[in-house]
Amino acid sequence: METSVKPLSIGMFIFIFSVLCFCSVYAQGSNVNFVVVDVEPEELYIGEDEILNITLKNLGTDFATQVEVEIVQNNYITPIGSSIFYTKRAKEAFESEQFFGAVLQEEEIETSFSIHVNDVKPGSYLIPIKVRYKNPNMKTEEKILYIGLKFVGKPKIVLAGINTSPSLIYPDQDFSLQITIENIGKDTAKGVRLELIVPEYFTGENEEFLGSLERDKRATAIFNLKTSKDIKSGLYNFTLIVRYRYDERFIEEKKNFEIYVTEKEKPKLEISSVDISPEKGEKLFPGSSFTLSVQFENIGKQKAKSIKAVLKYPKAFSGEKVSFLGSLEPDDTATAIYDLEVDNSATSGSYTFRVILTYYDEVGNLYRDEKEFSIYVGSKKGESSYSIPLLIAVLLLIYLIYRKVKKRREIEE
Repeated sequence: METSVKPLSIGMFIFIFSVLCFCSVYAQGSNVNFVVVDVEPEELYIGEDEILNITLKNLGTDFATQVEVEIVQNNYITPIGSSIFYTKRAKEAFESEQFFGAVLQEEEIETSFSIHVNDVKPGSYLIPIKVRYKNPNMKTEEKILYIGLKFVGKPKIVLAGINTSPSLIYPDQDFSLQITIENIGKDTAKGVRLELIVPEYFTGENEEFLGSLERDKRATAIFNLKTSKDIKSGLYNFTLIVRYRYDERFIEEKKNFEIYVTEKEKPKLEISSVDISPEKGEKLFPGSSFTLSVQFENIGKQKAKSIKAVLKYPKAFSGEKVSFLGSLEPDDTATAIYDLEVDNSATSGSYTFRVILTYYDEVGNLYRDEKEFSIYVGSKKGESSYSIPLLIAVLLLIYLIYRKVKKRREIEE
């Protein structure tokens, strides 16, 4: 039995040919395959601006044109400027009239983005990017790829405070230097160690270990130091070396600061009180013996040493003239004591006394001061300066009363 084959109609032929062409075109459009082959750098510092380089490779069997690479919006990195990288042709692409500007099979393209790394926790993250291109049939295709990035929080140590106790530093003085540092970076600084480099004329402690310092945390180191007695007033340069480690790296940084040394003020003695014995408030009289106590206070900023107080008194007085007080620290007091007498010939009134003070400061400079005060002397005991006038007044009053009574009697008679 013969089987007859009917020829295809023209319409059926055109339909079958169109289907085959469509299948061929569809196959060509699905054979572009971009993958990420390199990312540089793989580690980015949190809070910093970086240049991110991404290399893509076409592992498909067909070429692509008008390739665009875009960083998809995310919480980790923010593009500076455009988020899209445009390429017209591949690096060392096959340049022919047919494939000019195309990314062929096994071809690579290099993209570059300016980005800012957001304030995120340190760690590794997948960041999405979008690849958009046209296939050989000029149809637009898109593909989402992911790049792996590690975000590291670089510590940043700054000086947050420099203080001394006491606040004023003088020659030949012990003081404490308090240094506060702060980590304003994005990760923990581990094993923080401080080394203090002091200038000439300073001695004392120079190392302190603070341990780990987390981000946004502070720590204070205290160094006990002393100035030389020969140091001059002025600013002195100090260097603080900060050593720490992070991410298996060892970091050393230098921080410079200044401390001012003040010329030490001289000792200054002032009279704080004057007392006499008999007790204060009781009058002295001609012929009296008494003890004079003069209290001095050092209101200066430096110790007064080998203090001698020489008393200069009026001719109506006699007795001791010299008192030795030894040394006197700032804000301390000491009393000079003199046993004296008032001459019998002294008249009542106020008498001026002077004290000549000589003393040395801590480095041997000699000082001389003169102070004054007054003492009042009354009349002799048992006498009153007001007795004669008072007697006259009484007699006058009696006389007036007598005259008045006598006159009244005369009128009555």
